[in-house]
Amino acid sequence: RFVQVNAGARKNLGYTLNELAQLSPVDLKPEYSLASFEALLEPLRSGEKSMMNFETVHQRKNGSLYNVDIRLQLSYAEAEPLFVAIIKDITEQKKAEQELIDSHKQLRELCSHLENIREEERTRIAREVHDELGQKLTALNYDLSGLKKGVHSDKESFLEKVHSMSKLVSSTLASVQKICTELRPEVLDVLGLSEAIEWQAQEFLKKTGVGYEIDLNPEEITLDADRSTAVFRIFQETLTNVARHADANKVQIRMEKNATAFFLEVQDDGKGFNADEADKIKSLGLIGMQERALLWGGEVGFSGAQGKGTTVKLTIPLGEQ
Repeated sequence: RFVQVNAGARKNLGYTLNELAQLSPVDLKPEYSLASFEALLEPLRSGEKSMMNFETVHQRKNGSLYNVDIRLQLSYAEAEPLFVAIIKDITEQKKAEQELIDSHKQLRELCSHLENIREEERTRIAREVHDELGQKLTALNYDLSGLKKGVHSDKESFLEKVHSMSKLVSSTLASVQKICTELRPEVLDVLGLSEAIEWQAQEFLKKTGVGYEIDLNPEEITLDADRSTAVFRIFQETLTNVARHADANKVQIRMEKNATAFFLEVQDDGKGFNADEADKIKSLGLIGMQERALLWGGEVGFSGAQGKGTTVKLTIPLGEQ
């Protein structure tokens, strides 16, 4: 039975001292039965230990649970033995530990996801190099062999063969440019972030038919190469999510910069999501976007409602990170 309970513990538990006097410690500990709790105390009773530390769960008067760390000592100062318990509420600590565990798990999954993406990209590039470049270069080599053998043939056939080879070379160069552009758009390095964003929106329109409106001032929006790359990749992933999940007809793109931060906002008119599903949209792609922003001290936010589309907002501070 409880003999004395200080004000802090009474407040946390929600009981008065008189109410606690009618309870046993087991009544506060849903994790223990009377037998298991008695077994826990046995090393103190037998003198095997002078103090014990353990973690358990306490149940408040209102039924809610919270995590506690208990330091327990046995005192013989009174006529009968007293257990003196110092109880620390460790709910926030446990919450932080669980968040850390979840974060590590999330990062491991993200690393695996990124590795899978790299492998898929390598496979795609290898396939394109083999199918497009390999086949065209093989055909070109074949034409060169034929040209060498028929060097004394009539002029018309010779010129026709040269023209065919010229077209094949042009087609091969176009394939090389396409593969390079998909890996990293040249426009990002040559013309800058604003033009790269608009170019990507145009490519998105060609591939998906989803229209766009864009609001930016190219002269005012300049970022260093690393931040520009991060913003561009986040924008690419945003459009990928729109194509996969939004069922949208149009996206609105807004970019601006002030003295302290850069802002990008992409809003689609798609199906959106329920408020109850807000915590469930943390796909690995979205986590990847957030991680890219965090590298520069920034953040990515997601908001939306069922039938009212989704908005992605990116903020990146411009100070030294």
